[in-house]
Amino acid sequence: ILARDLAGHLSVEEVSDQLSLLADKVLMAAFDCVRALLGKDESTQGLAVLAYGRLGAKELAYTSDLDLVFICDAQADREPERVTQLTRLVQRLISWLTLQTTSGRLFEIDTRLRPNGNAGMLLTNCEAFERYFNTAALWEYQAITRARFCVGDASLGTWFESVRCQLIAKARDWAEVAAEVEAMHHRIAQSHPNRTSLFCIKHDPGGLVDMEFAVQALILTNANIYPDLIDNVGTIALTLRAAKHGLVDQSIANAACDAYRHMRHLQHLRRMQGESLARVPMEQTTVLSAAVQTFVQSIGLSFPTLG
Repeated sequence: ILARDLAGHLSVEEVSDQLSLLADKVLMAAFDCVRALLGKDESTQGLAVLAYGRLGAKELAYTSDLDLVFICDAQADREPERVTQLTRLVQRLISWLTLQTTSGRLFEIDTRLRPNGNAGMLLTNCEAFERYFNTAALWEYQAITRARFCVGDASLGTWFESVRCQLIAKARDWAEVAAEVEAMHHRIAQSHPNRTSLFCIKHDPGGLVDMEFAVQALILTNANIYPDLIDNVGTIALTLRAAKHGLVDQSIANAACDAYRHMRHLQHLRRMQGESLARVPMEQTTVLSAAVQTFVQSIGLSFPTLG
């Protein structure tokens, strides 16, 4: 993938698609290896791995970590031994994926997007998962716009996709969504301060997070009217669908998509060089960040601006 990328044979979207597919294949292989160690009376039926974040949206970059959530159809009060067995399997899977070897490690795994975060169980029962969203914060609905079934029991994957569609398609008030999205954006920005003179591609005003949050706000307020916004097809494709439905000016959407695509390319280049925080000289992104900020403002959101 890297060689083809450097040779200019892959678009930004194709690089992310290939990196995401590679991660999926590695997860499948690791899952199969762990399953092979089970006893004859044990089974992985009723266990599914969900991909969130960049892996979920198939927008993975070089060195990205994997946001994973694990669900099962077993209930702790009725099948405690079964839940314990599946939890151990998940722990072993995470251990294998993150083990430091002489060749490095496969991936960093982040499980904090599961219900109740680090305070919650590593493995969530389907009923509990669905019930949790009765009181979930809006940012958790934002997260599920980029979630998908990845590995495991396909019937659970079908169940999850059905629940995901129902959750995203709920009718919502734009003013309330905008206020919640702006508040979450503010909290994330505060937790990622940039004290350098360089532009942080992901978190600085007009960066990747601005674009992604704006698109998620459009999805959560319009998916009940335009069901194709529910599809997990990536930020760029969803932006263009929103423009097709008249939710944003086509020229503004096109410029923002071009800027977002270019910034992801710059992020890939910095990640190739081993930089965990992709930052570039401010002059490289002035026009790009302005296009994203114009998009954000045009749909009625208020995020901080540079300067």
